[in-house]
Amino acid sequence: MSKPESQTAKPARNQVGLRIDGVIPGSADEGPGVPVGGKPAEQTQTAEVRILMVDCTRTILTAIREGLPQREIASDYGLALVSAAHDADNPDWSAINRAILDRWSTSGLERIKRDAWKLANRCGVSMS
Repeated sequence: MSKPESQTAKPARNQVGLRIDGVIPGSADEGPGVPVGGKPAEQTQTAEVRILMVDCTRTILTAIREGLPQREIASDYGLALVSAAHDADNPDWSAINRAILDRWSTSGLERIKRDAWKLANRCGVSMS
């Protein structure tokens, strides 16, 4: 059984989808927000939301230990980059990188970092 269209609406690139008062905000590309009932809303509200990770090191090391795939580790790594940039946490990058190297290889670490930085860049964080 597929989800109703109103529950699968995707936010525009570089925006966060936020459900407020039963409305999933639309974007310029998608038109007006769609209420849970499925009919276009006359007014929509949008808000910027920042999600940060705390205890990044433990979260990522646990994910690696539990056998999550590289794409999941890259997402966690990217969120850790964003969190560190906003002073929400201070990840132990050497422990994280060592665990990635132990599980995969140098090319795996490079792939994870590349994908993580793509996510961080979309969230407004750049290498400095």
